[in-house]
Amino acid sequence: MIKAIASPINENSQVETIQNLQSALLLLLRPLEDQQNNLEGLLDDQREGRYGGITKEVVAVFQSRSELTVTGYVDQPTADALNRLLQELTAIEESSRWSIQGQITDTLQRGLPEYLVLVSEYDLDAITQIAESRSNADGRFEFTFVYSERLRDQDRPTAPDLIFSLFDPNGAETKISAIFLIDNQQESNVPRLADSNEAPIVLMNASQNLKIRISVALSQRPITEFEDLIARLTPFMGQM
Repeated sequence: MIKAIASPINENSQVETIQNLQSALLLLLRPLEDQQNNLEGLLDDQREGRYGGITKEVVAVFQSRSELTVTGYVDQPTADALNRLLQELTAIEESSRWSIQGQITDTLQRGLPEYLVLVSEYDLDAITQIAESRSNADGRFEFTFVYSERLRDQDRPTAPDLIFSLFDPNGAETKISAIFLIDNQQESNVPRLADSNEAPIVLMNASQNLKIRISVALSQRPITEFEDLIARLTPFMGQM
């Protein structure tokens, strides 16, 4: 299996890193009829363990078609674009893939729809956004992301430390009251980093397949469908 692509990659990169990139490029190249002439040259580069002219050309073609800055070398935007495609093809080895299934609820465990959820890698010196999702009608959301070398830099050799941010349907940031890990339908509260309601909630060394519930304390309880119906009918009741 192919490892997640990490930047930068150029002629000075390690042979293993270059050959892993070439494996990814070969996988993406084979279905493209207009790139068949580059297949043999790319295979030659891979056998020799070099970042040769064909490798540079293929990377440049990928950058051009992905509307990225064309350099022929792998920078961070190029690595991210390659990883997204590889993830769609499930070509990245399992040890690099993380998945999160979750639900956003109020304190009564009612699902909250249309909330934007951001998941980020938490470090003392920086927070790096990884992915975003939006909750469905039941408040449920899902993430699948590649834990790349870029994200591993601060945590190596541990698993990622994850922090979440929420934004309501109007775009306002919403404070998270609690996060619960779900295992065999049992919930356990994730502690804050300090004994304060303002301290962040971080999932330290998060496992690869997570199920969580994020609880939000709304300042005003959202009305039910029945209450909404009554409110709509009230102006007409006196006319009956």
